[in-house]
Amino acid sequence: SIQSTWRQFNRLLNPTTLNNLAELYRAQGRHAEAQPLYERALAIFERTLGREHEKSIAVRQALSAEQ
Repeated sequence: SIQSTWRQFNRLLNPTTLNNLAELYRAQGRHAEAQPLYERALAIFERTLGREHEKSIAVRQALSAEQ
């Protein structure tokens, strides 16, 4: 249904926004601010999409590069 699709879209919008902001902070050299955003995005992606989804893997790789 349209409501179901909209809810799924909204669940993914938040972690995508968090990840994009983390990427911006990383590019600006603001690594301490980027790391918690990556962590939050990763937790949401893994919970909603699973650990092996491409978005989860991409955020996990970005987070490991920050550490």
